[in-house]
Amino acid sequence: MVCKACILCEEGGGLSEASEVVRISSNVRRFRDEWFTVWRCPKCGSLHAKEEVDLDYYYRYYPAKSQTLSYAYRQAFKNRLKFLLRIGIKKTDALLDYGSGTGLFVSFLRDQGFSSADGYDPYLSDSKPVTRQYHVITLQDVIEHVEDPFELVERVKQLLLPGGIVVVGTPNASELDLRQPEVYARELHQPYHRHILSEPALNRLFGNAGFVPIGLSRRLYFDTLLPCVNSRFIGEYSRAAGNVVDVFVEPVRFSALARPQLWFFAVAGYFFPHKGNITVVYKLRA
Repeated sequence: MVCKACILCEEGGGLSEASEVVRISSNVRRFRDEWFTVWRCPKCGSLHAKEEVDLDYYYRYYPAKSQTLSYAYRQAFKNRLKFLLRIGIKKTDALLDYGSGTGLFVSFLRDQGFSSADGYDPYLSDSKPVTRQYHVITLQDVIEHVEDPFELVERVKQLLLPGGIVVVGTPNASELDLRQPEVYARELHQPYHRHILSEPALNRLFGNAGFVPIGLSRRLYFDTLLPCVNSRFIGEYSRAAGNVVDVFVEPVRFSALARPQLWFFAVAGYFFPHKGNITVVYKLRA
């Protein structure tokens, strides 16, 4: 259904009251000529996609299905793993990567000794139903994709063991400037991102479901000190190559690398991070 009222905040802000409304095109090449409306709730600051869409149709042509475990992804996954270990996750923990896509991160974890790591993605026909509970569930770039975030959180809660951990990586609506949609095309990502939560809305959503926050990072896991593997370079390269996510699964476009600032950010981008993403660690109250 068309989204004209915020489903995330108790105040119930609506499209009719919103002062921030923008029309943006899809950042998937196949749908580049299609335009969508994104509006910000005037009460909680979350962002919503207005139009109803057939997500099954759009996911049929999703570029991420062609991802491989490239050098860049392997380095980024090492960064993501370091974060998990830093917050106390053990290799013996049963871990579910919910919304795992083609399963690259799960394969990486298994290679690193996580023998009880599983993946599940509702948009992959070969994903097996989840029938067990886990110590840890990761939701990396997932919650913004679903029509009903409340339903997702309840499902995660059912799949967690008492005292379990959920690691939520998602765009942070509180940091996204709708006056610069081209800068935040990856975060806005239409029509796939249905509800992009503000930081307060995210904490309230999980808090009301019985979770408490125990960890936080404001860096995208792609931020490393290695050349070209940082969020700022990735964003600048994407815009130079057409500002579509397809470029991340295609051969390098050397014509896009002609811009001098790209070479600067390739080396020093870590120190000029791209804002607009957040990772919050929540623990389920026992």
